Amino acid sequence: MLRLLCIALTVCIIMPYYVFAGDRGTKTITGEVIIMEPKDKAILVKKVVGKQEYINGGVIDEHTEIIVGGKKASIEDIKVSDKVTLIMTIKDEDVYVKKVIKK
Repeated sequence: MLRLLCIALTVCIIMPYYVFAGDRGTKTITGEVIIMEPKDKAILVKKVVGKQEYINGGVIDEHTEIIVGGKKASIEDIKVSDKVTLIMTIKDEDVYVKKVIKK
């Protein structure tokens, strides 16, 4: 159920941005983790700019690189409310997280 919610949020919030942006390259966002589901392989991050909130996230797969404190780590090291940077890309109409960096 939570995975469906994550996917729905991703489609409703992130996909229009990518479709209208025209650039299907790499996107980066830094913010606070609001949903972290290692079993469902999903992550959502909230970034606040002024009074506007932006929520972005994507699918975590076996190719996602996790960096904590400058060293390789596992997805279990990322928790809700951590400040992270996501580097994402679109592949086959899905948003995939290439790298998660926690300082």
